[in-house]
Amino acid sequence: MFYLPNEIFGLKHFPEDSRHFYRGDGRIPTWEEYIVGPLHGAEQATWYGSATEEGLNEFTFSPREKHISVRGGRDEVVRFQFSKICEHWDPERNGKGKQYLFMMKINGLDGRKDDLVPLDHDGFWWWVDIPARDLGAPGQKISLFALDTLDGQPARGVTKEEFLRKKGRCGMSWIGIAAWELV
Repeated sequence: MFYLPNEIFGLKHFPEDSRHFYRGDGRIPTWEEYIVGPLHGAEQATWYGSATEEGLNEFTFSPREKHISVRGGRDEVVRFQFSKICEHWDPERNGKGKQYLFMMKINGLDGRKDDLVPLDHDGFWWWVDIPARDLGAPGQKISLFALDTLDGQPARGVTKEEFLRKKGRCGMSWIGIAAWELV
């Protein structure tokens, strides 16, 4: 926890002496703010422990809310994004090996066609923009996965391009990272 900025550390730990928040903005959150959290009572998306093991920052996940509306306008886009816990965290040096390829499992237009959509990344942030109508239908679940095996081989280090060439042509397995429910 020592690598976290004080603003993020304060989301998980409330010091006995409120002067010990040491926030950059000097603000001291109330106990109520700490308990309710940044979602102000909304339920948070499901976060699996495997995400922490992979050096991902739970507090940068977006959308943070568990429920995603798919009833909006036809042009509405949902951005899924997250970052590493620290700019210095390296999956080979600090983790279990090469970086996983992350992808969203969506249910397609009206929930009738499952698909896996790989995320883009710049070495610190991962993101993908998906039209809300393509996420699925109300009542369905969507998930963020890490590609674990591809064609019977460990998939650490597989690129987006390699995955897209083999998608639908061989067996694969995944590790759960996060999940949301569609409303």
